[in-house]
Amino acid sequence: MLGNPPVSEQKLIDEAIDEAARCTELWFKEGLAKATSRLHTFKAQ
Repeated sequence: MLGNPPVSEQKLIDEAIDEAARCTELWFKEGLAKATSRLHTFKAQ
């Protein structure tokens, strides 16, 4: 079983999940191509 990620990595994971949720909303509003492009250019910091 994997342990919990370090706090610094958890922050990046949380940011990626939040961005994925925003892209899901964008998909419904503006289409799959725009959402996919945004998601694939996202860099968590």
